[in-house]
Amino acid sequence: MKAGVLLAALAAAATLAGPAAAQDRRPEIVLKSLTFKRTAVRDGFAASIDLRVRLCLSRGPRAVITTREVRRVGSVVKARGTTIDELGVDLGKIYPYRCSMYQIGWLAEARFVVGGGSYSATLRVRDGRGRLSAPLAFTVRL
Repeated sequence: MKAGVLLAALAAAATLAGPAAAQDRRPEIVLKSLTFKRTAVRDGFAASIDLRVRLCLSRGPRAVITTREVRRVGSVVKARGTTIDELGVDLGKIYPYRCSMYQIGWLAEARFVVGGGSYSATLRVRDGRGRLSAPLAFTVRL
């Protein structure tokens, strides 16, 4: 009988600790696949990048994805840029921590991919509570 009471108490504690523990977690972004396609230069763009990622975060009005792009030739930086995409622009409250699979895609400007060297991008996620994820980075040789 005591084992049953202990099991019930542990289950109740886990249920109570679950949402609070999830609220304390920082966002997480994990790369599942990457597609980099060079294209003819059109309207200033010369490549497309598609990522499949597992994204875990508390969505809310402050949630954003920041992308930093760099083209290097050897150790010399030839081009650099930062893009910020708001995730919760239409949200009025912060939602619970949740994980889902997403596809994130963008067009790379010609200055990042035309010529030799390498193209690197680093993504970071900020959740609705303002916490930052660890960076997700990748590099493609041009």
